[in-house]
Amino acid sequence: MSWKEVTGTTEGLASDDRLEATIATDQLMMEPSPIPTRVGRYEVSEQIGSGSMGVVLRAHDPRLDREVAIKLLRSNTSKDRNGHARLQREAQALAKLSHPNVIDVFDVGIAHGQVFVAMEYVAGQTLDAWQRNDAPSRAVVIDAYLQAGRGLAAAHHAGLVHRDFKPANVLRGVDGRVRVVDFGLAAPPREHEAKATLGSLDEDPTDVRMTATGFVVGTPAYMSPESHCGDPVDAQSDQFSFCISLFEALWGARPFVGKTAKEVAAQAVTGDVQFPSGVDVPATLRDVVLRGLSPSPEDRWPSMDALLERLKPRRRSPWPWLAVAGATAVAASGLLYAGSSVLTSCEPQAEVVEQIWSSAVQEQVHQAFTRSALSYVEETWPRVRDHLDEYASALAEARRQACGARVSRSVPAQQLDRRVTCLERRTDELRGVIAVLEQADAATVRNAVRVLSSLESPDDCDDDALAATLPPPPPAVAQQVERARRDLAEAKAKLRAGQYTSAEALAQEVIARAEPLGYAPFLAEVRYLLARVLESDGRYQAAEREMNEAVMIAQGANHDELVAEISTELIYVVGSKLRRPEESERWVRHARAAIGRLSDAREAKTFLESTLGNFHWSRGELGVAREHFERALEAREQTLGPRHPTTLVVRSNLAMVLHDLGDSAEARALIERTLADRVEVYGPSHPMIATTHGNLGIIEQAMGKLDDSAEHTRRALELLERSVGREHPHYPQLLINLSNNEYYRGNVGEALRLQEQARDLLVRIVGPRDFLVARALSNLGAFYYDVERYADARVALVEAREIYEEHLHTDHPELAGAIGNLANVDRATGRTDQAIASYDEASAMIERALGPDHPELSPLLLGRGQAYLDTKQFERAVADMRRAVALLGGAEIDPEQVAKARYELATALWAASKPDEARGEIERARALVDRPARDEDDLPAKLDAWLAEHPRGSSD
Repeated sequence: MSWKEVTGTTEGLASDDRLEATIATDQLMMEPSPIPTRVGRYEVSEQIGSGSMGVVLRAHDPRLDREVAIKLLRSNTSKDRNGHARLQREAQALAKLSHPNVIDVFDVGIAHGQVFVAMEYVAGQTLDAWQRNDAPSRAVVIDAYLQAGRGLAAAHHAGLVHRDFKPANVLRGVDGRVRVVDFGLAAPPREHEAKATLGSLDEDPTDVRMTATGFVVGTPAYMSPESHCGDPVDAQSDQFSFCISLFEALWGARPFVGKTAKEVAAQAVTGDVQFPSGVDVPATLRDVVLRGLSPSPEDRWPSMDALLERLKPRRRSPWPWLAVAGATAVAASGLLYAGSSVLTSCEPQAEVVEQIWSSAVQEQVHQAFTRSALSYVEETWPRVRDHLDEYASALAEARRQACGARVSRSVPAQQLDRRVTCLERRTDELRGVIAVLEQADAATVRNAVRVLSSLESPDDCDDDALAATLPPPPPAVAQQVERARRDLAEAKAKLRAGQYTSAEALAQEVIARAEPLGYAPFLAEVRYLLARVLESDGRYQAAEREMNEAVMIAQGANHDELVAEISTELIYVVGSKLRRPEESERWVRHARAAIGRLSDAREAKTFLESTLGNFHWSRGELGVAREHFERALEAREQTLGPRHPTTLVVRSNLAMVLHDLGDSAEARALIERTLADRVEVYGPSHPMIATTHGNLGIIEQAMGKLDDSAEHTRRALELLERSVGREHPHYPQLLINLSNNEYYRGNVGEALRLQEQARDLLVRIVGPRDFLVARALSNLGAFYYDVERYADARVALVEAREIYEEHLHTDHPELAGAIGNLANVDRATGRTDQAIASYDEASAMIERALGPDHPELSPLLLGRGQAYLDTKQFERAVADMRRAVALLGGAEIDPEQVAKARYELATALWAASKPDEARGEIERARALVDRPARDEDDLPAKLDAWLAEHPRGSSD
């Protein structure tokens, strides 16, 4: 079997000529078709939408193992050609875009005489349904429309006009990400469209129809004046439709009202906006929307970009739609209420957040980032600024709403108290994060995205289950606890920023203040934070002691959420870092018991799944690790979204486990998706991008794509050196990967030089007995063996085995690899019996860890086969080598590796007096490397020489 990437054929977008030629043969289909069970290669599971032009189906793509949405055009009218053209135009328009807020198109084609488009499947609802069903807050609505606006702006930058923007054509996923869909009317701006009239619009204003040039297109309720009048439309028309949609979301009704489309059009043309009574929208926000609803395109915002810039919190005055605080303000402490005072204005609640993230503070943070002089700082800063803008906006709105509920008494007092307390903690967390960012060093800038990801959503405060189960601090110490919480929030931010020394000092200070207060839940939280600092700094034994103390305090305080989290973290610290896996089972039981007592256990369960994935992966229990990571990834994508940094870590871990299991194609797909998302989240030059390129290089190497592997690895080395320098532990690990690449190319001398360089760097960076040093020594021993430096190989491999045995369990695949390499050295130096015993030991370890059909067994089987051949045990040699070839042939492995295995099998078959079978193996091997020989030592030359020296009919 020749090795190649198994992905099947790629189906791209058909050209106009191809698609039109196909359509011409399908015009006889007049009757409506039932919903098919299959569309092309896609397996249909259900219908999820329908309209006059066709249906939308949910389906599974078996080739790429993902859910898709299929838009299938009905073929039951004489207008098929227009419908086909519309669907084709939608696919082509979307194919030009690659943006997180525009639906992804995967494929377009013909099936059963009907045109289909395969698109990204989004679990969620349209914006209009979401607005009706969920009644989101104003801040959340603004965030959704900012996302939708970015999608529209991306279309405009690609030279496209949507022509039918409305809430029903925007999807909001369960992850909160918004995608603009239904570009069926999208087209480049047309300067010479024939003029249409309003005469055909005296029907339902929300009716959607598409007509030929010279007729009105779009949905009348959301159309611009120029659209109503049949004038040429451009991006300004989309802006008008966007503002109608936003108006409807904010005021609860559309700005132009009428019984017929003609009445709606007349109001749009004259700009007669109808404001519903009793709806209070800040004046500055109203001004933004009204300008976009100007009848004349020239009077609207210059572009969607300009509109969005005013819609989101502004840089120097980040609250453009918040009124100035009135005279009756709350006390400057920032509490949402003070005593029994009745608040007559809730605007000061936004001001609290405004002061924390003011324009002056923004400038100070920016200057701190700039002083770091990191190569990627100008990529990181806008992402940090925008994230904080959006978070602060949502927090300010949540505080205002809680204040309003207090005044109106619309929420039960106990529930509102919990919400208020929760929002105060969110405010403290924001204050702590910004305090750390104001003093940002290089480590802080590098970890800035991670720092921000720790900010919990203000929306969670609507139902704060934790506050409902924990007693509040005694009144006598309540203020001291809350002040200490502010310092705890800053210490957490320092930890996430990598400032371990200052985080530890601050945590110790807060512990000293917390212990006399006697409020156990808070003391447990602080001690756990100190433990996490110690863990992050590599002091695992000290971290374990602090965690044991913290979990006992938390148990005594019935702080089950914290008990679950600490117990879960101890699984990793004790089992993976301190290498006492048998004790980790006790912490698994502790964690599960605490999780069982939680009213909302989703986050705790997900954290446990992810931790167990890491634990079993570190033990080489790959199948179990995969199951845990898959469950964790599904949960993370649902709760945090597909691009959250934590989600991306879990997805990357799953990809590398799949790679270790031999599923390289799926691993590569996950890592490529992770790379694209990380570039979006971190920027293209961040160290996290280097890490992801490095992982992709590992996978490409296993698949035999050595050029691609080298390109990704060198890109990772370049990014890492520029961002964090050569003294970072990842740098020598990447050198090892590049060395392996050179080895597989046959450049053994260069591979050896890189391995020695990597070993020396690792010894200097992490110490001589670190696990990473063992990995470098194991590879180095293999290379010494290859150049026949057997004494050096034995020294390196014996040391590697000793270090591995200190860190790994007895069946770990990497330990087995080191033993197998030692067996090769024994065989080469005449210690054949010892070699066979070592091959037996290593192969048994691999079978127990990975199963009897894993390709990692192949080099051990080939080595043992050669040892049997050396001792003239021909049948055993043939049996081992046949099995090795079968395992390699069933995996996605470099074809030349399979060819080399067939070559070794052929030598065994010839020695076993099976000449015809031997010649057949050589011929199959030669077919795998169908290229001219580069030199006499190249594999094709060796195969050709063997065939020449062993003609058919010869047997000795």
